[in-house]
Amino acid sequence: MLFADPIPTTAADQRPVITVDDNPMIGEVIGMFISQSPGLRHAGHYLSGEGVVDAVERQGVAVVVLDYEIPGTDTLGLLRKIVAACPECRILMLSAHARPDIVEACRRAGASGYALKSDSPADLRGLLRHVAEGGNGFIRSPGML
Repeated sequence: MLFADPIPTTAADQRPVITVDDNPMIGEVIGMFISQSPGLRHAGHYLSGEGVVDAVERQGVAVVVLDYEIPGTDTLGLLRKIVAACPECRILMLSAHARPDIVEACRRAGASGYALKSDSPADLRGLLRHVAEGGNGFIRSPGML
């Protein structure tokens, strides 16, 4: 087994983070990053946008890691719905696209950060922590901006 399951925790000081990506492996890997970040816990993975807004409201989610391109999902529309339902919720977009127009569209829709799936694990972990702590961050990978 390459990845261990996250250690379950119920500590009240741990902020819940959910992942939304049509690729379950991405959810597992990001979930591992979350479980290695003090003060955060992985509260679930969604393969589509269905049920995400309800989960954000029901679970008091602090951060959503949201894939930009999910088949059958209007991701920018979902991003706006999450922001409307939970203005204090932080949203980190995760994408394979390095196009400035997409980054800007996500920023305008309310994203707190934007990272590329090709970014280094260290950069992604750092940005996740930064966004969870209330910062905004948009990784500027070569050729992106």
